[in-house]
Amino acid sequence: MMRHHFERSILWRPYRKSLEVTQSKPWMLEIWIVIHKIEFLQKQNITTQCLFKCINGFLVVSTLICFLSLIPSLSKPYATIYAGSKGDSLNIRNIVLKSAFSTFSNLNFIHLNPGSMKKNLDDFRILIKNVNVHIIAVSETWFKPHHNSNALNIPGFSLYRHDRNNLSRCRGGGIAFYVKDNIKAKVVSKSRHNGLTEFMFLELSGMNNQKLIFGVVYNPPNTSNFQPLLNSINNLMSTRSDILIVGDFNSNMLNQSPSTKRLLHEFSMFGLECHQSEPTNFSNIANPSLIDLIFCNQNLLNRFTQMSPGSYTTHDLLIGSYNFSLETCNNDIVKTYLDYKNVDENLLLQAISLQNWDELYKLSAIDDQIKLINNFINELMSQVVPFDKLNQLPKLLSSFKQS
Repeated sequence: MMRHHFERSILWRPYRKSLEVTQSKPWMLEIWIVIHKIEFLQKQNITTQCLFKCINGFLVVSTLICFLSLIPSLSKPYATIYAGSKGDSLNIRNIVLKSAFSTFSNLNFIHLNPGSMKKNLDDFRILIKNVNVHIIAVSETWFKPHHNSNALNIPGFSLYRHDRNNLSRCRGGGIAFYVKDNIKAKVVSKSRHNGLTEFMFLELSGMNNQKLIFGVVYNPPNTSNFQPLLNSINNLMSTRSDILIVGDFNSNMLNQSPSTKRLLHEFSMFGLECHQSEPTNFSNIANPSLIDLIFCNQNLLNRFTQMSPGSYTTHDLLIGSYNFSLETCNNDIVKTYLDYKNVDENLLLQAISLQNWDELYKLSAIDDQIKLINNFINELMSQVVPFDKLNQLPKLLSSFKQS
């Protein structure tokens, strides 16, 4: 798979220091990133004529700006450009994403590690606006139980979240799915709050009663115990054959250490392979790593590429199209609800037993005590009660017949 890292190379090569353009004018870097990405898509023959025109236009404009940026006396008049450049960059990245998915009608997905989804949600909404993507998998959401899901929504998508329990680790973590509203999906498995690998699996309904298990994973650094995840995969594949897993595994595939080899071997036992070869995380710009991974039946992965979603994360955006025909439904006759019949009883009892009830008695005001209990109940519900969708069409047809 062809891959370029123009925008990342600028960050660590001497070229940056020689011009000092990106330090004084960060919008310069964003312009060149966009140009590079559009040229890359042009080479893969998936861009439209509109994008070809954008390339020529941006080359002329950016070349002129680069020249002017080298003249210190002209630096101040251009200071206002940076204020509007962020939105422009997001809009152009949005065009690139639209082109990437324009020719694929099967399951289009994205994986992102934003390092706090709540903080960067507005930028991400712009990035994927009107993009033909069906599922967005997120590692490290940093969502907390008290965060209202309505404030975390993306228009046209349903949110499935699995927040990190504060009792296991104090910061970071959390995983989530944003699924198109008209796609039939339900949570079939998720990890316990034990400080180990965090994961969540959805079952997606396809045409002709086909089912696909889609998983998202976040493996904390210095954690190599994947056994709970492997056990869950084994249980799911006993009744289903097709599975796709994405996530931040924090296991660098470029090193080929014993732990990474073991991970690849254990996943291959389920027929799941990862053929990526380019780095996806640039937190250490001198030594980037390949830790954001896609495991699946590679014969069914129609397309894969990656790009930087913006300066707010060091992780690349993973972009893929999978050979699975989704079964969609009419939004007007589908209702999302909390499925109390499938409560995780073991997790419920564990959470109750681990709750520090001494905090309740330390509060003197009854209002504060009620607030503490309400927060605990809301947190508990988000952990142990899965979301599901109800097709109301049979009920509507029955009412129509009776009338």
